[in-house]
Amino acid sequence: MLVGLGMLECEGGDLYGNTPETEAFLVEGRETYVGGLLDLMGGQMWQCWSGFTDMLRTGRPQYAPTGTDEGTVFDVHYADPDTLTTFLTAMSGISAGPARALAEAFPWDRHRSVVDIGTAQGRLPVELARTHAHLAVGGFDLPTVGPAFQSYVAESGLSERITFCPGDFSTDELPTADVLVMGHSPRTARPSTTAA
Repeated sequence: MLVGLGMLECEGGDLYGNTPETEAFLVEGRETYVGGLLDLMGGQMWQCWSGFTDMLRTGRPQYAPTGTDEGTVFDVHYADPDTLTTFLTAMSGISAGPARALAEAFPWDRHRSVVDIGTAQGRLPVELARTHAHLAVGGFDLPTVGPAFQSYVAESGLSERITFCPGDFSTDELPTADVLVMGHSPRTARPSTTAA
């Protein structure tokens, strides 16, 4: 099946190997890895779909913390370190393409600082710091995310260039920067006077 999907190629006999695309995007540890999203969907998010009929009948969320009828996806993800890691890796996977496009397409030469709101591991800050040496770059997210952010940034060799700003964008003041970026957020953001 994976051969038919173009994810593996036959190397002769019973030997199979990754295609160039699979090697680039689905091998953990690669800079271009996006497989965290598949881990999230196949593992943690599957219960949403497996309980879809029950949700339609009862109106109860299917992704609430265990033993409750209330809560958010974030309550589930942030309650357990392993679950949080999978979630943050998935967010990096989702952000990979847009981060590269934003780094290339936006006129960053007109700005000196940027903060990514809801940064997760910091995929966008890393991409911006790599591409634009003049930018002061930061990531803003819940304090629980800090260690994962700092680890990801350190693995990229950019700890000296990128800072983590702990906070909750639904209740705390946002950091100040020339540009504030927010993407992939299910919550409604407060209006900001800072615009790109």
